[in-house]
Order: sequence, then C-alpha cells, then structure tokens
Amino acid sequence: RLEGDRFAPVTALRDIRGLAADDRGLWVISGVSLFRVIGTAAQPYVRSHPPLAVAPAPDGAWLGTEDGLERLRLGGDDPGAVDDVLGDQDGGVRVPVVVADGAGGCWFGAEDGTVGHVSADGVVRIATLPAPDPPTPSALHPDGPDAVWVGTDRGLWRLRVTP
Repeated sequence: RLEGDRFAPVTALRDIRGLAADDRGLWVISGVSLFRVIGTAAQPYVRSHPPLAVAPAPDGAWLGTEDGLERLRLGGDDPGAVDDVLGDQDGGVRVPVVVADGAGGCWFGAEDGTVGHVSADGVVRIATLPAPDPPTPSALHPDGPDAVWVGTDRGLWRLRVTP
C-alpha cells in the first residue's frame, strides 16, 4: 500500500521468500510457511511441506516444496487440503521453482534436473536436463503448451516436453 511518497507494510510477515498473485489475492512464502494475503489480512496454510516456490492455480496454489510438488486446494469439503501431485516420483526431491502455465496447470523444476508440466486435468509430462549431473532449474518461463525455457547455473535451455 502506498501512503504519500512512502511504502507502508501491508502485513507483519517477514523473511519473504516467494510471491505469486492472482485475481483473488497474493500467495506469500514467509520463512517456511505459506500465507494467503487478501487486503491486509494474512491467512496461514500449514498442511504442506515447507514451501520453496508458489504459483497460482484456479482453485488454490501449486507449491514446490522440500519434498516435491504439491497442490493446495481451497474449495470442496476440505478447504486447505494438499495433494501430492507426483506421488513417489518426486518423493524427497526439492522443487525450487514452479510457474503457472496460464491454463490452470503448472511447470516445475526439481533439484535433480527434472523439469515437468502438470496440466489442469492432472496429466503429467516429465523430462530431465542433460546428464551426467543435470543442473538444478532456478527459473522457468512457459513457451507454449509443450515447451519451457529453463534457467540454470550452467545456462539457458529450451525444453520440449511431449506426452
């Protein structure tokens, strides 16, 4: 919020590590917790593993966590429920980057060099950056429905992931 020529804090959250906005509010990673900020109110969500990255989903948020990719759902019978999107495929693997694809799904990058896409209807497509010792994705930018730009400490890649 802007007051005159100065910025004023919206909430008392500190140690901000990630932000993602949609038309309903702002997702904030503060320390090892996830919050939904609407106006000046911050609602915590505590059912996920410690989040590393967040991207908006139509019904909640996509989360890259210390233990894989998760999806937080706000509607339904159990608001705040968290789905383990990839099951055992990503167990124990850090997912430091997640971005919305603009169609209800997301792209994600994992510490082991895995890059993948999850569509709005749950179809998963995965590829791995070149081995041996694939680099960890640090930034992603969608490039159409089946490709993504991947930034790493070793350079920029364009990856196509097909069904």
